[in-house]
Amino acid sequence: MPCGSPGAKAVVARMRATPVRDMFVRNGTLREDGPMEHDLDRFQVMAPAESGHAWDCCNPKRVVPGKGAFQPPSESTRSFVGKTWVCPASSGPALRRRRPESRCQPMGERV
Repeated sequence: MPCGSPGAKAVVARMRATPVRDMFVRNGTLREDGPMEHDLDRFQVMAPAESGHAWDCCNPKRVVPGKGAFQPPSESTRSFVGKTWVCPASSGPALRRRRPESRCQPMGERV
């Protein structure tokens, strides 16, 4: 989907509205400032005498909720929150080279 197309906003809105639950992430949500916030597991490494076999090396201690595991959005230093983006219309080699001048640039406050 081309950058700036009307469908892009719908895709991003759907991504933010859809919780992430897979084999790597529990209770994941995509925040407006970019990162995915999700629960984290906290483990304690076992002493060699406690370990029964090679892969028996950690004891689960607790789950840290995503809200407490990541910096809150209110403290985010990401400057693009609340802005719309304009991407130059380029194709072919310019996109493959990923020149800095061909990247999306902030336009102003989001409507």
